[in-house]
Amino acid sequence: MDMFHYGLLAATLVTLALTIRARQGAQSRTPTSLDFQRFQRGFLAVYYIAMTADWLQGPYVYALYSSYGFSKHDIAVLFIGGFGASMVFGTFAGVLSDRLGRKRSCIAYCALYIVSCATKHGKDYNTLMLGRVTGGVATSLLFSAFDSWMVCEHNARGYDATSLGDTFSKMYFGNSLCAIVAGIVAQWAADRKPLTPTGTGIWHVGGYCTPFDLSALCLIVALFLISPSWNENYGDMQEGASPSTSAPRGLRAQLMSPRIWLCGAVVSFFEGSMYIFVFNWTPTFSGGNETPPYGLIFASFMVRSYVAYIHHAPHTYFQHSLQKRSTNMI
Repeated sequence: MDMFHYGLLAATLVTLALTIRARQGAQSRTPTSLDFQRFQRGFLAVYYIAMTADWLQGPYVYALYSSYGFSKHDIAVLFIGGFGASMVFGTFAGVLSDRLGRKRSCIAYCALYIVSCATKHGKDYNTLMLGRVTGGVATSLLFSAFDSWMVCEHNARGYDATSLGDTFSKMYFGNSLCAIVAGIVAQWAADRKPLTPTGTGIWHVGGYCTPFDLSALCLIVALFLISPSWNENYGDMQEGASPSTSAPRGLRAQLMSPRIWLCGAVVSFFEGSMYIFVFNWTPTFSGGNETPPYGLIFASFMVRSYVAYIHHAPHTYFQHSLQKRSTNMI
């Protein structure tokens, strides 16, 4: 046990206490049918696995690039490649999912992210950049296709709106737990075997590559769960939505509504500050002689962000309890 373990343990205990307190007095939810419960559990299982695959990569992206000997500037370009790909493709991800099918888009997420994980084994800059681009595209699909598929399938089956809100609440609640667990599991995986070159020395196994292998395994599981059991659904094809027509409409809507610009500015500043932190936290901890436990540090970050989540997010799993407390305080 060192300071990182004690810090994670203390944060976990505090979070557990706050979670129990927030959960006390929560209003009972509307009873749901067994059919809806099966649907919800099936979707959440796939969603949690898909999100865990994403979170497993978080602690060791920078550390892996650095262990390959790349400079901070080179690593920054790799990060920009991934963020840029997500920015460009994210503009059209929703429309493409509507036209090509949300199920196909979820499958594409799994396939693209598996490719991204595979490239992490190569000590080659172009290979790693390819992985960043495919990973950026996959991230855009993760945060658009899964939600869209669930909402469309929920409405097609005739479930009520209250149940839809409950599913979203459990999605975000469970996602926070997946992030915490992923950090701990990634730390365990990275410690099993040191990073070892194979053959010509370009390809490596073990060490910081192992969390990406676990991520790929989660993606394969999600792929096999989605393919046979999910129905395909699409957007409203009667509107003739396409990237070439939706982009001008979106631009006109932005020009006509200052609120959209303000909302975009707020999100951009928030995301920008987050990405600055994402890029800098690993080298900040890497100045000493010993290798920091990046997975445990990442898990500690996620625990603390979860504390903020249960107390400030407007649509959490504990929203009824928090709203009741707010009303009593007023």
